[in-house]
Amino acid sequence: YYLLFTTGTLEGRTFDVTANSANSITVDQGGDTDVQTLINDAAATDNFTIRPHWTLNTLFPDGAGFNISNDFDNPNGDVIFERDNTLNGLNLSVKADYFYYENNDGFEGWYNKKNGAKVNDEIIKPASMLIYRNTTTASVVKNVVGDVPLTDGKSILIRSNVIDQDRYIGSLFPIDLSLVQMGLENSTLFTKSADFDNPEGDLIFVYPDNPTGFNPAPSGIYYYYDNGDSFTGWYDKQSPGLKNDVKVFKPGKAFFYRKAANLEESKLHNTVRPYDPFAQ
Repeated sequence: YYLLFTTGTLEGRTFDVTANSANSITVDQGGDTDVQTLINDAAATDNFTIRPHWTLNTLFPDGAGFNISNDFDNPNGDVIFERDNTLNGLNLSVKADYFYYENNDGFEGWYNKKNGAKVNDEIIKPASMLIYRNTTTASVVKNVVGDVPLTDGKSILIRSNVIDQDRYIGSLFPIDLSLVQMGLENSTLFTKSADFDNPEGDLIFVYPDNPTGFNPAPSGIYYYYDNGDSFTGWYDKQSPGLKNDVKVFKPGKAFFYRKAANLEESKLHNTVRPYDPFAQ
């Protein structure tokens, strides 16, 4: 389970629950002290909910709709890859490749190809990025049932002082968002580019809506230009023209954020909820 703050200074933050009693909850603070600061504030009235994590088998129950593998040692069905956001550097490797095995032998379930472990209950964190590899020549549609977020969105952005750093993220909201609506350029961690032709700041890589083949190239590489002139705004390295209002972030679609090297730090980016869920 995880704890989600729904109001107050930590709105949108999530923390894994590590223990509980009849009147207390213990969470993993992930190395910061924000929750402890809140506990010590006698005037704090922040609200939160406790929610179950999605797992592989709640997200994709019993491999339904997947091309199933009937060979455990040499999986021949569809695969789900998950990037390892804890690594440093660019083009991060995958930490796991999951497949669903079934061959009428009582061992059916989700497995990790890297170590052979059964992973039906593997946690899929909110706003994480998954890669689905279709092993057939036919198009596949995956329907995932979820809910409409009622809070702002929070994403942890990391910057190294030595090398550029990739961070793989999933879009949090069930509507299309533009670059301006995502608001990354307003983050204190974001590095803008002063060179229009050779952007030296942070980059946003977006994948095509209908990719073909394995390891597709990005359909857009966006940067924010600001050099004190009238051309300030979002641009795509691969396409001319201002891109401020282009809806590049779509429901269920992942992207990755490449931080330019600078002072090493980790900060939260807040995306304001782009709708009023109580308006209708």
